[in-house]
Amino acid sequence: MTTHSRRIAFVIDNDKARQALLALVLQTSHQLVANINVSAGADSLVEYLERYQDHNVDVWLVDTSLHHNNDVIDELFDRSEKHILVNEEMPSPQQLDAQRLWQKRLLEKLESFCVEIKSKDKRAVAADNVWVLAASLGGPEMVKRFMNALPKGLPISFVYVQHIAENFDKFLLNSAGGQQAYPLRLIETEEVLIEGATLVVPADAQLKFLHFGEVVKTHRPWEGQYKPSIDQVMCELAKLYRHNLGVIIFSGTCNDGEIGCRMVKSCGGTVWAQSPESCVSSAMPESAIATGCVCFEGDPEQLAEQLSKQMMT
Repeated sequence: MTTHSRRIAFVIDNDKARQALLALVLQTSHQLVANINVSAGADSLVEYLERYQDHNVDVWLVDTSLHHNNDVIDELFDRSEKHILVNEEMPSPQQLDAQRLWQKRLLEKLESFCVEIKSKDKRAVAADNVWVLAASLGGPEMVKRFMNALPKGLPISFVYVQHIAENFDKFLLNSAGGQQAYPLRLIETEEVLIEGATLVVPADAQLKFLHFGEVVKTHRPWEGQYKPSIDQVMCELAKLYRHNLGVIIFSGTCNDGEIGCRMVKSCGGTVWAQSPESCVSSAMPESAIATGCVCFEGDPEQLAEQLSKQMMT
């Protein structure tokens, strides 16, 4: 792999992690341009961005052990247009093999992060338009019908969020079908939201959605009753994609997605729902419709036809 020198800014609240990352970066051709301590909150980051903006930074390296992680990430999303790399939990020095693997993976990320989309298809491009497909009971059958009715080549990336039990993800891929025009791929470590593909949200751990379509699987389990959390996925994507985000609420038994619908709508996104009479279970679409945010309803084939018309106009 060709070496690409990057200007890196650390955003860390842990001295031990800072020292380890600094030692690692010094082994490379990358340049450390900022070392921001946020142990007391995001104020120091805000001050740096107000003074320098992000003109001298190529990559923000944020450590996931941050006690103020959400505030810091939100500030970076709002104020910076540069790449944000969230570092996975660093193993202890006693875990020698795990430490070496962590170092290797981080160096590989830094080398490739700003160069190209991490995809086997070199023609792939990061999607500007993202649509969330959200479902529970009856979802796989309905989503499969929707996918099969779509024409090829729409400039969209799909994120499929289906309530499932842990270790049930691969069965979901098979039951929803993987040969359609927008093939399904389970998010297992890192992925990119690219046009013409469908990423399946895992049930065992939360995701972090970053700028430029990057998706990172964390080590944190989903919070709350539903796994994965449709509300959480929708809210995170709404903050990133705003009017370029669409959501379709398919068949399901609960009200997960109700909060997310309001967030998507408030950010300028589009919310659709499967018509209740065409569902296996209508509770989830009905909850979405009750928010007043849904602007189109239909069966899976009608939803596919409407999306095709909208993307081709």
